[in-house]
Amino acid sequence: MRGFLFSLMILTAWLSAAPDFAKVVRPVLERRCFSCHGPKEQKGKLRLDTLSTDLVQDARAAEM
Repeated sequence: MRGFLFSLMILTAWLSAAPDFAKVVRPVLERRCFSCHGPKEQKGKLRLDTLSTDLVQDARAAEM
């Protein structure tokens, strides 16, 4: 899962210098991740639906 998210972040960064998290990244997370890491279930104590969208300034969110 981490590899997928890392690849997604790299691809997004490559496509544009400042990706729009709400338009590019969040829809992928909603489709692929929220069912196991969302409001109803948090496998591995990881909840992605409340993750900060500022992955540049928020090091903890970027690490997740």
